[in-house]
Amino acid sequence: MMRYVIFAVACAMLSTAGSVADAADVAPDVTLLWYPGGQGWSAQTSVRLSSSYTIGYDGEPCTVPWGWYDSEDTIWAWFWREAGVDGWNAGTAWCWLQNVPVPSRGTSLVVPGLYAWQGLSYRYDTFTIHYAQDAFPSPWEWHRTLRLVRVPDGISYSGPFEWDLPLAVTKVGMYQLPGAVLPAYRTDDPLTGYRFEIEIGHVVPEPSSAAAILAALAGCAATMHRRTQQPER
Repeated sequence: MMRYVIFAVACAMLSTAGSVADAADVAPDVTLLWYPGGQGWSAQTSVRLSSSYTIGYDGEPCTVPWGWYDSEDTIWAWFWREAGVDGWNAGTAWCWLQNVPVPSRGTSLVVPGLYAWQGLSYRYDTFTIHYAQDAFPSPWEWHRTLRLVRVPDGISYSGPFEWDLPLAVTKVGMYQLPGAVLPAYRTDDPLTGYRFEIEIGHVVPEPSSAAAILAALAGCAATMHRRTQQPER
């Protein structure tokens, strides 16, 4: 009897696994923390997803370009948006938080235009990318990738250029992305800095894998059923 119960539970888990993400109202936040060499955090950027957001960008906390101030230990990391492009109609071009809609199942959403740079008085030779998240998505539902799409002129950097964001990081803790230590770039023109993008994909479970598991479980159940029907000798 216990074998049948286990089989039924396994079937139920497989049949409902594909619908979990659709039922979630809020997808995981993607938060990047940018550190100078070995010191405390100096900048933070976030991508926030929700089924309540629409195509485009709305409600982001913004600043203005002339708001930068130079600091010997500060890294700047902001999103830049051109008015009238991709739904952006705010009065300023810079924001530190992007609100975007949850990608539909089987599709990916790319958030471009994430810039990172240092002020002219920045004293460290490198900076480090850390990652944190505010939720715990199921492994089969999501993949998140950070890509470096442009290195500033005059900077010698050989990679890596892509990092997979981990699927489980505590809300308080942080995770240093492998190899995410980059040379410092000092400038007073943010648009010449490092440029990144973040891709967030809504994964579709492979039907062949689920079908194979169900078929194997069904075969085991049929075998056990036949054995229970055989007369004792």
